[in-house]
Amino acid sequence: INPATSTILVPSVTSGPDMVTALAAGGEHTCLMDNPYVQCFGRGDSGQRGTGLFTSNHVPVNVVKVNTTFRSDILGLGVNHSSMEDQWSSPTRPFKTWGLNSTGQLADGSTTNSAVPVDIP
Repeated sequence: INPATSTILVPSVTSGPDMVTALAAGGEHTCLMDNPYVQCFGRGDSGQRGTGLFTSNHVPVNVVKVNTTFRSDILGLGVNHSSMEDQWSSPTRPFKTWGLNSTGQLADGSTTNSAVPVDIP
């Protein structure tokens, strides 16, 4: 139930991912692996969807990296941040995080939110 509107949210079948191999749920966003891409949907005001925008979306959208998309082996989501392993495009720095960073959740040495994946040093 959406407390702001008292609307009951019901899962429905939509056209979307073809081959979901993993699914992770955060506080109000969800990410999935639709081989070979990582896609996220739901709340995005802290950048937790990783699409480059601080907006929400109700359909899966590819997580972005400059001019390409990520492929992942592992997904992990917090309440308002996300993380993944990206072995294919960055073998020396495979772990990426994005979203809320008010208390250092992204482990990048800052407290700045990010709407795109950042390397964990």
